[in-house]
Amino acid sequence: VGERISGELMRAAMQQVFVKSEKGYVILNAVGSEAVLVLLVTKEAKLGLIFLELRRVIPELAKVL
Repeated sequence: VGERISGELMRAAMQQVFVKSEKGYVILNAVGSEAVLVLLVTKEAKLGLIFLELRRVIPELAKVL
């Protein structure tokens, strides 16, 4: 859904989707143009640290894929 919204409304590729629920968060992050990393995170998690680490790890994952 995030990819469709991003493509149709923003005319851009999806980079990240963030969903908040009662128990925590679901974070979907594009890894290159062919893959998506899905994180399931508890509500106690420090989201700033998670997003910081994603910025570091995503380019490395894209190289591997």
